[in-house]
Amino acid sequence: MKVTNIKTTTLKALLSLTKKKDKLIHQIETIEKQMEEIAAQAEPGKTSQDILAAGSKLLKGVKRSGRKRRSPHGFMTTEIKKMLEIAGDQGVSVQSVVTSLDKPSSNVSVWFSNAKKAGLVDNIRRGVYRLKNAPVVIAATPIS
Repeated sequence: MKVTNIKTTTLKALLSLTKKKDKLIHQIETIEKQMEEIAAQAEPGKTSQDILAAGSKLLKGVKRSGRKRRSPHGFMTTEIKKMLEIAGDQGVSVQSVVTSLDKPSSNVSVWFSNAKKAGLVDNIRRGVYRLKNAPVVIAATPIS
Protein backbone atom coordinates (compact mmCIF):
# COMPACT_ATOMS: atom_id res chain seq x y z
CA MET A 1 0.00 0.00 0.00
CA LYS A 2 1.38 3.37 -0.99
CA VAL A 3 1.17 6.33 1.34
CA THR A 4 -0.27 8.40 -1.49
CA ASN A 5 -3.26 6.04 -1.73
CA ILE A 6 -4.37 6.49 1.92
CA LYS A 7 -7.49 8.60 2.35
CA THR A 8 -7.43 11.61 4.66
CA THR A 9 -10.21 10.16 6.82
CA THR A 10 -8.10 7.07 7.42
CA LEU A 11 -5.08 9.21 8.32
CA LYS A 12 -7.18 11.28 10.75
CA ALA A 13 -8.51 8.12 12.40
CA LEU A 14 -4.99 6.69 12.75
CA LEU A 15 -3.72 9.98 14.17
CA SER A 16 -6.57 10.06 16.71
CA LEU A 17 -5.90 6.47 17.82
CA THR A 18 -2.18 7.17 18.10
CA LYS A 19 -2.87 10.14 20.39
CA LYS A 20 -5.15 7.98 22.57
CA LYS A 21 -2.47 5.30 22.74
CA ASP A 22 0.15 7.84 23.83
CA LYS A 23 -2.17 9.15 26.57
CA LEU A 24 -2.77 5.61 27.85
CA ILE A 25 0.94 4.82 27.87
CA HIS A 26 1.56 8.01 29.87
CA GLN A 27 -1.18 7.02 32.35
CA ILE A 28 0.35 3.55 32.76
CA GLU A 29 3.77 5.06 33.44
CA THR A 30 2.27 7.39 36.04
CA ILE A 31 0.49 4.48 37.76
CA GLU A 32 3.68 2.40 37.79
CA LYS A 33 5.58 5.30 39.43
CA GLN A 34 2.86 5.60 42.08
CA MET A 35 3.06 1.85 42.72
CA GLU A 36 6.83 2.05 43.15
CA GLU A 37 6.46 4.95 45.61
CA ILE A 38 3.91 3.03 47.68
CA ALA A 39 6.09 -0.10 47.62
CA ALA A 40 9.12 1.93 48.75
CA GLN A 41 7.16 3.38 51.66
CA ALA A 42 5.73 -0.01 52.65
CA GLU A 43 9.00 -1.94 52.52
CA PRO A 44 12.18 -0.03 51.68
CA GLY A 45 14.38 -1.79 49.13
CA LYS A 46 11.54 -3.77 47.53
CA THR A 47 9.80 -2.98 44.27
CA SER A 48 6.08 -3.19 43.68
CA GLN A 49 6.70 -6.34 41.63
CA ASP A 50 8.36 -8.01 44.63
CA ILE A 51 5.45 -7.11 46.89
CA LEU A 52 2.85 -8.26 44.35
CA ALA A 53 4.69 -11.55 43.82
CA ALA A 54 4.81 -12.17 47.58
CA GLY A 55 1.10 -11.37 47.85
CA SER A 56 0.17 -13.80 45.11
CA LYS A 57 2.11 -16.57 46.87
CA LEU A 58 0.12 -15.91 50.04
CA LEU A 59 -3.18 -16.03 48.18
CA LYS A 60 -2.50 -19.47 46.70
CA GLY A 61 -3.29 -21.20 49.99
CA VAL A 62 -6.48 -19.25 50.66
CA LYS A 63 -9.69 -21.21 50.20
CA ARG A 64 -12.56 -19.59 48.36
CA SER A 65 -15.60 -19.45 50.56
CA GLY A 66 -18.30 -18.78 47.97
CA ARG A 67 -17.97 -22.08 46.12
CA LYS A 68 -20.04 -25.14 46.75
CA ARG A 69 -18.03 -28.06 48.11
CA ARG A 70 -17.55 -31.03 45.85
CA SER A 71 -18.95 -34.40 46.72
CA PRO A 72 -16.56 -37.31 47.17
CA HIS A 73 -15.60 -39.26 44.06
CA GLY A 74 -18.31 -41.71 43.06
CA PHE A 75 -20.93 -40.16 45.34
CA MET A 76 -23.50 -39.64 42.60
CA THR A 77 -23.09 -43.18 41.26
CA THR A 78 -23.61 -44.85 44.62
CA GLU A 79 -26.58 -42.67 45.49
CA ILE A 80 -28.31 -43.19 42.14
CA LYS A 81 -27.74 -46.97 42.35
CA LYS A 82 -29.31 -46.98 45.83
CA MET A 83 -32.31 -45.06 44.53
CA LEU A 84 -32.67 -47.45 41.57
CA GLU A 85 -32.49 -50.51 43.85
CA ILE A 86 -35.14 -49.10 46.16
CA ALA A 87 -37.41 -48.12 43.25
CA GLY A 88 -37.10 -51.56 41.66
CA ASP A 89 -39.29 -52.09 38.60
CA GLN A 90 -40.96 -48.68 39.01
CA GLY A 91 -37.74 -46.92 38.13
CA VAL A 92 -36.53 -43.48 39.04
CA SER A 93 -37.06 -40.24 37.16
CA VAL A 94 -34.13 -38.01 36.36
CA GLN A 95 -35.94 -35.09 37.98
CA SER A 96 -36.38 -36.93 41.29
CA VAL A 97 -32.65 -37.74 41.35
CA VAL A 98 -31.80 -34.10 40.59
CA THR A 99 -34.06 -32.95 43.43
CA SER A 100 -32.82 -35.44 46.02
CA LEU A 101 -29.10 -35.14 45.24
CA ASP A 102 -29.11 -31.40 44.50
CA LYS A 103 -27.02 -31.93 41.37
CA PRO A 104 -27.39 -30.24 37.98
CA SER A 105 -29.89 -32.00 35.71
CA SER A 106 -27.30 -32.13 32.93
CA ASN A 107 -24.93 -34.15 35.14
CA VAL A 108 -27.64 -36.61 36.11
CA SER A 109 -28.89 -36.96 32.52
CA VAL A 110 -25.36 -37.67 31.31
CA TRP A 111 -24.93 -40.24 34.07
CA PHE A 112 -28.10 -42.09 32.98
CA SER A 113 -27.13 -41.86 29.32
CA ASN A 114 -23.72 -43.38 30.00
CA ALA A 115 -25.23 -46.04 32.27
CA LYS A 116 -27.69 -46.99 29.53
CA LYS A 117 -24.86 -47.30 26.99
CA ALA A 118 -22.95 -49.47 29.47
CA GLY A 119 -25.99 -51.70 29.89
CA LEU A 120 -26.60 -50.90 33.54
CA VAL A 121 -30.07 -49.36 33.19
CA ASP A 122 -33.13 -49.59 30.99
CA ASN A 123 -35.17 -46.63 29.86
CA ILE A 124 -38.77 -47.31 30.89
CA ARG A 125 -40.13 -44.09 29.44
CA ARG A 126 -38.85 -40.62 28.79
CA GLY A 127 -36.72 -39.53 31.76
CA VAL A 128 -37.42 -42.65 33.82
CA TYR A 129 -34.89 -45.45 34.26
CA ARG A 130 -34.61 -48.73 36.16
CA LEU A 131 -31.80 -51.18 36.81
CA LYS A 132 -31.24 -53.57 33.94
CA ASN A 133 -31.52 -56.67 36.10
CA ALA A 134 -34.35 -55.38 38.28
CA PRO A 135 -36.95 -58.02 38.85
CA VAL A 136 -40.13 -57.47 36.92
CA VAL A 137 -43.04 -57.48 39.32
CA ILE A 138 -46.20 -58.92 37.86
CA ALA A 139 -49.33 -58.22 39.83
CA ALA A 140 -50.77 -61.53 40.99
CA THR A 141 -54.43 -61.98 40.33
CA PRO A 142 -56.28 -64.02 42.88
CA ILE A 143 -57.59 -67.33 41.60
CA SER A 144 -61.23 -67.88 42.49
